[in-house]
Amino acid sequence: MVSSKSIPITGQAIAWGYSRSGPGRPVNQDSFLVCPDRRPSPRLLAAVADGMGGHRAGEVASRQALSALADAMADPSTSLREAVSSANAAVHRAAATCDCWSGMGTTLTAILTRGSSFSLCHVGDSRAYLFSRDSGILTQLTCDHSLVEPTEEAVGALPGQNVLTRAVGVSKRVRIDGADHQARLGDLVLLCTDGVTKQLSHQVIQESLIAGPELAALPKMLVRQAAQRGERDDLTVVLVKWLLHPGGETS
Repeated sequence: MVSSKSIPITGQAIAWGYSRSGPGRPVNQDSFLVCPDRRPSPRLLAAVADGMGGHRAGEVASRQALSALADAMADPSTSLREAVSSANAAVHRAAATCDCWSGMGTTLTAILTRGSSFSLCHVGDSRAYLFSRDSGILTQLTCDHSLVEPTEEAVGALPGQNVLTRAVGVSKRVRIDGADHQARLGDLVLLCTDGVTKQLSHQVIQESLIAGPELAALPKMLVRQAAQRGERDDLTVVLVKWLLHPGGETS
């Protein structure tokens, strides 16, 4: 299963996403969301989720989490943290309705743009990075909620790396990491599931962003690079580019 999406300019940011299932996998348990909103002012919601659970439960968990996230953010007064909490409650409720969904959960990493700043909320081991156009430096913004967090240079799964210590939907409440960040004109935020980061080191991702093709092609390029290195997990990348100066002037 392959899915991709491009979201046009919202006045401050533009986003692209690409996802594909791992070889031999009947369903893609990854999901992604890119959703513009002009109420009350232009903003963009972007997120990735990597579901877990037997049969199709992982697919259900990731999609329900992003659907609940988007529904919650339809209210402009709702914070991103509140929306992630709503997504956790929705997945947890759904898991109780069907034995085959029992215990399902998902990672969830999301950003909400606001002018030249953005909010970030994170649960699990899907990651968010900020790439500075001016310096060419890639900074990891999230910490993996797993028994073992690999170093920047690590490639391939490490023992314990795939064991999550936090996930959306597994419990009635979940601890959410959150922070606000600044972005400058031309900066990029990269969201990706762990299938990508198990194969592509920090340095490889940074070099790809510096020397890569047109931005719209970058999510697919990074997914293909991870697949070509032998990754069998589902693979998802979302890329957001800032079109706004810190002072609020649009390019």
